[in-house]
Amino acid sequence: MALQVPAGKNVILNLNGHTIDRNDPNWTYFVPAIRVYGTLTIRDTSAGQTGKITGGTDSGIQVGGFVLFTETEYPGHLTLESGAISGNPDRGVTVSAGSFTMTGGEISSNEDTGVYMSRGQFTMSGGRIVNNSATRGGGVYLTKYAQGVMTGGEISGNEAPEGGGICIQDADFTLSGGVFQVILPSGAAPAFTYAIFWAAAPSG
Repeated sequence: MALQVPAGKNVILNLNGHTIDRNDPNWTYFVPAIRVYGTLTIRDTSAGQTGKITGGTDSGIQVGGFVLFTETEYPGHLTLESGAISGNPDRGVTVSAGSFTMTGGEISSNEDTGVYMSRGQFTMSGGRIVNNSATRGGGVYLTKYAQGVMTGGEISGNEAPEGGGICIQDADFTLSGGVFQVILPSGAAPAFTYAIFWAAAPSG
């Protein structure tokens, strides 16, 4: 089972140098390390800021969406101030409904995009999204019901055949600051297309 922040609750999680590991190497269940239906703020006040969240087989952190075994949907709200969401064999963060605000910390080395926004608001003013991989949107994937704003921080070293940095699927995205870099593999599409890929939403 995943750790869960219920709807209506406001939780501050201080990793303090520790690791939360879902630890299901055989993918027995598709479960995130943490589910957020309320509000969660993550920080790491340790000197080395080595705390991390890892091992989620359905994202490191799943934000919002339908509560299991019910027809009730809640928007969740996640803020990452420091600490890492790293090494998940699936997405780093998935927002099904709600918001994700990143002011610091790191999202790195996740295997199916760093941040996936299905519905809601992504705001990045600090921190790093680095070394993630996917088939689309290595760093960030925004669907047509999501909005994104980047005013600071770093998105770099992410890889995907389409949108190594960001994939934007009929979504609104504003880039006004920060560092944005991608790895351009041999024979890839022109650098700008590879870095930011605009995808039409599926019909029907």
